[in-house]
Amino acid sequence: MIKKTALYDRLNAYKPHMVDFAGWNMPLYFRGIIPEHLNVRKAAGIFDVSHMGKLLFRLSDEVRRLFTIDIGRMTVGKAKYTMMLDSDGVIIDDMIIYRLSDELFFLVPNAYKVKAINERILTVAKTETDDLTDRLSILSIQGPRSKEIMQKIFNELDMRFYEFRILKSPCKNTGIDRIIPPDHILISRTGYTGELGYEIYCEASITTELFDALMESGKEYGMEPVGLGARDTLRLEKGYLLSGTDFNMDVTPVEANLLKYVDLEHDFVGKNSLLAKLNKSHMIITGLVMKKNKVIPRHGAELFVSNSKVGRVTSGTISPVLEKGIALGYVPSDMNVPGKEIQISIRDRLEESIIVRLPFV
Repeated sequence: MIKKTALYDRLNAYKPHMVDFAGWNMPLYFRGIIPEHLNVRKAAGIFDVSHMGKLLFRLSDEVRRLFTIDIGRMTVGKAKYTMMLDSDGVIIDDMIIYRLSDELFFLVPNAYKVKAINERILTVAKTETDDLTDRLSILSIQGPRSKEIMQKIFNELDMRFYEFRILKSPCKNTGIDRIIPPDHILISRTGYTGELGYEIYCEASITTELFDALMESGKEYGMEPVGLGARDTLRLEKGYLLSGTDFNMDVTPVEANLLKYVDLEHDFVGKNSLLAKLNKSHMIITGLVMKKNKVIPRHGAELFVSNSKVGRVTSGTISPVLEKGIALGYVPSDMNVPGKEIQISIRDRLEESIIVRLPFV
């Protein structure tokens, strides 16, 4: 049965276009993907991302080996981007991990991977988790005016990227054991848009009340609800990869160009396989911009050089800021040179694009 977030009924009042995303009934857009996208870039938008996984677990030597960073060395009050690999070094999923205390960690994997990640922690690391996916909501406020909007409700927002705080909530709540005390919420300086932004973790029962308070606070700044469609175009403009689209149990951090999030001094599952790939020829993800206007590359499109197939597109869209087609795709590493021309097969025609450095904007 398809799930609904705690904010489903309130969002329906805005008459969104809803879709099934990873088993959740989620808004694809409200006013439209492009206007929502541009509003986040110039002002602010609020996203319901409560479909994301939320797992609580305790530190152990076994669970440390599951991540590409040494979570045991993280500072309490900090979050980090990390990945979980299989024994061949292939990415299972990417995620954000929070250190709540010396022993307690909070993990946010992608929605469609929650069960797999939960089972891997249990079976491989022999560590039990508390799955809080249905008990917690996540509201994401993103955009250059987000801090002004949040400061009308919360204090102590001077956080660096990937820091978080437990702050007093404007809404009464019972809290979540070991994570959020009564009448508090967790706020982090995180997001998936490349803009200044915050993500709020709250008890599901207060989601609608909190959403209403944030919308009222954001009214003078033009904040509006944003769907998953603009969330995707926003992340793509910044060159952020999407689990299940840009990698789907088929590449390692080498090909995905994510080695900066891998601690090679740390002993993690898949490390030896990953090291064996480092000095070998491989495919690598890169950014592509279409030469012609109104030509849009899409997921799965094939890439060519001199009529020879060299790779494939994994993500593609029209950039609302650049007003040109942009894409992420895999090419041989020796071809990953900014300015190099690559042809993309679009509707049985080879359209010209060039490789660019990420981000696109």
